[in-house]
Amino acid sequence: MELHIQSLTKEYRHGKRAIKNLSVELNNGMFGLLGPNGAGKTTLMKILVTLLEPTSGTVTYDGLRLGKNNQEIRRLIGYLPQEYGLYPSLTARELLNYMATLHGKSNDSNWRNRIDGVLEQVHLSDVTDQRVGGFSGGMRQRLGIAQALLNDPKLLIVDEPTAGLDPEERVRFRNLLGQLSGDRVVILSTHIVDDISSSCDDMALLDEGSVCYRGRPSEFIEQVQGFVWSTTVAPSQVPAVEAEYRVISAVRRVDGVTLRVLAKPEAVTNLPNLHQTEPTLEDAYIWMMEQKSIKEAAL
Repeated sequence: MELHIQSLTKEYRHGKRAIKNLSVELNNGMFGLLGPNGAGKTTLMKILVTLLEPTSGTVTYDGLRLGKNNQEIRRLIGYLPQEYGLYPSLTARELLNYMATLHGKSNDSNWRNRIDGVLEQVHLSDVTDQRVGGFSGGMRQRLGIAQALLNDPKLLIVDEPTAGLDPEERVRFRNLLGQLSGDRVVILSTHIVDDISSSCDDMALLDEGSVCYRGRPSEFIEQVQGFVWSTTVAPSQVPAVEAEYRVISAVRRVDGVTLRVLAKPEAVTNLPNLHQTEPTLEDAYIWMMEQKSIKEAAL
């Protein structure tokens, strides 16, 4: 699957631009779309699944063009939106059969086998006849993925899929997406940094409708190498440090409070017990967003 997005713009009334001249090319694999709430991620997802029309620009899916070949494109797509409603009185199998009927699929033996197959694929084969109302949050999300897989899509798009899940369910869901990305494009849109760092080899950072970074998460992290520090101070000193530096975390220990600080080397010479720390994707994300704000404020 090849997805080409070229110079894409979405403008709403009063001139508000949710997407601004965005260009990205994707092939099979897991792609992370990271950005704060309001960055334009959901707007982009809705355009890609043909729910919104762009103001300008082009999108092609294996040569099929958005706006011209929408019916054919929809057959290639599986979509799990940020808010996905389920019918609590239906069983998992009944719900998928209902979704299949809405898509014009007949209830023959081949289709029933397909439903059983996707339920097994998302690790719900042991609860196929249980009512959805009794499912946990993670089970509901996996069922949402199951409905998105019914047509064996070449492009699978999931929007904020792990929000509200507990850590164990989040890990299980990320692993599932990784397994599904071998022979298709999977776009994971999220504001949760751990979801990207744990799952994706390719990513983009989106802010205010524009791509701020595109590449491997490891290369993104390299941009903040040498700027992450650990220092331990007395509890009474914490407010002063937080007032002067960007503190990422504070952990209370026996000998004081250990702070994780994000700053250039020349700015931290006065901090006691200072140690350089290996950066994470979260550090790089915070650093880039703050540097972007500083540049915009200076204009």
